[in-house]
Amino acid sequence: MSCVDPHAVLGVTPDATDEELARAYRELAKRHHPDHAGADAATQMQRLNEAYAAARRERRRRGPVASRPKLRAPGWWLGDDVRAALGIELIAALDERERVLAVAWAASGDSHEVRLAVTDKRLVWLRDDAIADRVRTLRLAEVEEVVTRVGRVRRRGELQVRARTRRRRLRFGEIAPEPLSELAEALAAVLPLGAVRAA
Repeated sequence: MSCVDPHAVLGVTPDATDEELARAYRELAKRHHPDHAGADAATQMQRLNEAYAAARRERRRRGPVASRPKLRAPGWWLGDDVRAALGIELIAALDERERVLAVAWAASGDSHEVRLAVTDKRLVWLRDDAIADRVRTLRLAEVEEVVTRVGRVRRRGELQVRARTRRRRLRFGEIAPEPLSELAEALAAVLPLGAVRAA
């Protein structure tokens, strides 16, 4: 863990309180514990344990949190429901005061569980079942076209994004119709007129 920031692994700031540090560790440990996530999760669980131990050692070396100025909690500018929908990792990926317009669960070609958010600046998504490189982003300035479609039989939707900087379209599937509509409306509000259409 010497070359990795343990706070980044846990999704908290270096000035997080002991309670915030413990809460972040517990949440991630529940998700990645081998009893729940399978034997492949053992490596991620070990990484979390090492990060938590390193963060606590660093905390003891620096002294009590009360002696440092109190910083705002991650995502302090967002509503409680938005923070809950995003989770720690996506909140950590946001710029301060970045507005979140819509959040939905989806799937992609490389992840069965994707938490997708539209902000006033970009698309941000968390590949929840990935071990590394979990958060990805695409600036809205790079988006040329967004196409939505809903299947007739299963009533699950897909969001396709064509960007100047990518050869292939980004495809987010398995989205329920209502969240798909919210994503499309949010993108239509921030992209040029006609860039978002239904197939």
